[in-house]
Amino acid sequence: MHKFQLLLFLLFYSVYANSQTADFTYQTKDGLFCTPSVVQFTQSASGNPHAFIWNFGNGTVTSGSDPEVSYTKPGTYTVKLVVVYKNNAITVSKTITINPSVTASIKTDRSYICAPGDINFTASPAGINYEWDFGDGSGTITTTTNTIAHPFSNKQDYSVKLKATNAAGCYDTTSIKVTLKDPTLTGTVTPPSGCIPAMVRLTASANIPSKSSVSKYTWDFGEGGAPVTTASNSTTHIYNNTGVYAPTVMITTNEGCTDTYTYPRIAFGTPPTNPIGYPVKAIICGSEAARFVAKATKANSYTWNFGDGTTATVSDTLASHKYKTLGTKTVTVTPAFNGCRGASVTFTINVIGVIAGYKFANICSGKETFSFNNTSQGNLSTINWNFGDSSSMVKTLNASHTYPTEGAFSSSLLVIDSITGCRDSLTQPIYTARPALFNPDTSVCRNTITNFSVLNSYDNTNATYTWVVTGTQSGPFKDSTLADKATILGNFNNYVVINNGATYCKDTIRLDHNILVRGPQLDFTAPSSLCFDSVYTVTNHSKPYLPQDSIRLWYWNFGTGSLNDTLYQPDPHTFTGSGKFNVKLSAIDIN
Repeated sequence: MHKFQLLLFLLFYSVYANSQTADFTYQTKDGLFCTPSVVQFTQSASGNPHAFIWNFGNGTVTSGSDPEVSYTKPGTYTVKLVVVYKNNAITVSKTITINPSVTASIKTDRSYICAPGDINFTASPAGINYEWDFGDGSGTITTTTNTIAHPFSNKQDYSVKLKATNAAGCYDTTSIKVTLKDPTLTGTVTPPSGCIPAMVRLTASANIPSKSSVSKYTWDFGEGGAPVTTASNSTTHIYNNTGVYAPTVMITTNEGCTDTYTYPRIAFGTPPTNPIGYPVKAIICGSEAARFVAKATKANSYTWNFGDGTTATVSDTLASHKYKTLGTKTVTVTPAFNGCRGASVTFTINVIGVIAGYKFANICSGKETFSFNNTSQGNLSTINWNFGDSSSMVKTLNASHTYPTEGAFSSSLLVIDSITGCRDSLTQPIYTARPALFNPDTSVCRNTITNFSVLNSYDNTNATYTWVVTGTQSGPFKDSTLADKATILGNFNNYVVINNGATYCKDTIRLDHNILVRGPQLDFTAPSSLCFDSVYTVTNHSKPYLPQDSIRLWYWNFGTGSLNDTLYQPDPHTFTGSGKFNVKLSAIDIN
């Protein structure tokens, strides 16, 4: 009786086990299996499996019911699925073919033509199917040869598109721009002005198609005479009459394409006569701008040398100039007609009295206190310092003043010469502040953004900020805020250096607390090269920067699309082919 019961049990178990079925399907989003392919696998096992083990034939082994796997190399792969039940396991194997990809490219015999005509195209790779769209509304052309010629008739840019498809349906698209347009032309003329008779050289520079050439240059010198034709891109011409001219040059190419360039206007004349020049006032105070008059018959420009190292050319008969130093200045003015210079006139002007000037700097031990150094010129009978903060005026040669802790002030100096009666003044801005560095964070994860800002900063729009925060230095910048990406692990003291210019002590403003940058401290060793059929072994030396910040997840990527998010020490990996692979480790800690 017991034997009969045992036989029935074994028979029932065998039927139950054999009743389980397992299978799987696979697909890609575009229905093609082209390199690289991301393939979605879907299992269809019956019953209630306990686990699934997939081996995709490319070195990737994983679990999960419906995994997604990347194939980066063409070939035929055997995919094996093991479906694990409580008392047995079923194995299903299928082959999957990943087809070679296509990389399309286009070459042309020329990408620019100036007259209607054909352009020849060559597609790569050879030996597949090609679909051309030449961007001119003529529709698409399908061919199995990789060379084709196409005519273009309208002057415009064309986007020529190619779709190249192999026998497996894998394809790639690319495009290239070709142009049908007129040539472009520029030129130079030397000299552009001067005295007649003027020997002038004109040159032309043409941008034409690569297989084209200029057959002739036609020059019009703008005098009303007959144009001159040359085979060279340069010529000379003598202008014998005064006037303003607009010469042109036209090119003609061997295809009959043309373009014309008009030179900037040139002018030639004769020396002006009867020149005169004089100052409106022969003696001026240092605070005044000197005014001058010059005239000459036929002159249409005047070149001034003000006697202090500066010059100016004006078309008006009036000129003005502000001198920076006292004393007698020798002034020279030269009239010209269309660039043809006449005789110069020289005279003197005397700058007397005072010219106000001062330098200031604050004291680094007390940045609200400034010293003022008087650099004024002349007989300083009266000196008045106004510090711009409602304080009393100071009359000493040099001065020192302590400003309110925050504000923008207009300091000024007035100087008077009692002998000449001349006076002058100068105003310069002064800035004070009590800036503070603010950041609400005390701890941030590595590679995240932490925001710094300077509160109560200076009103000086020219101030710059150099940041030394989370272990790195950046700047100087004009902005008083910084969104900093903390890339270095550590516990950092942070500060910003504010620079208001050469006359100010720099401010070093420190944050009132350190910022801890925490996170996984990753490190592993592995061979940098090996034979493709060898086992690749990685040794993980990583640890949390802070012992209490334990690491929860590990992500290994061997450059083949395989991921493992659970193992501190990954299993040895086998690469299925030769190549260069980027091995990457990422980790996430409890924070």
